[in-house]
Amino acid sequence: MDRLQRKEAMECWQEATRRDPEGLPTAHRNLGLALVNVAKDDNAGWRSLEKAFVLDPSDARVLFELDQLAKRRKESPASRLERLQTFPALVS
Repeated sequence: MDRLQRKEAMECWQEATRRDPEGLPTAHRNLGLALVNVAKDDNAGWRSLEKAFVLDPSDARVLFELDQLAKRRKESPASRLERLQTFPALVS
């Protein structure tokens, strides 16, 4: 997304995740952020971020980004807290 090539970057991440759907958690993360911020599709962005976290459940940054998107999607605080409490080491 550098140099304002957001659409092109999003297309590359879509292709990367299509070619290797079980690898490259960072591609799923970047695609998720682009879907939210560029395409304005919170639901598709959620699915990509969630996939990134499944592929790398040690990535605290993705957990944080999921929580921020959950807040934006008006998920209840109790539900968000429950998700975060599942990963105490990452939260701390």
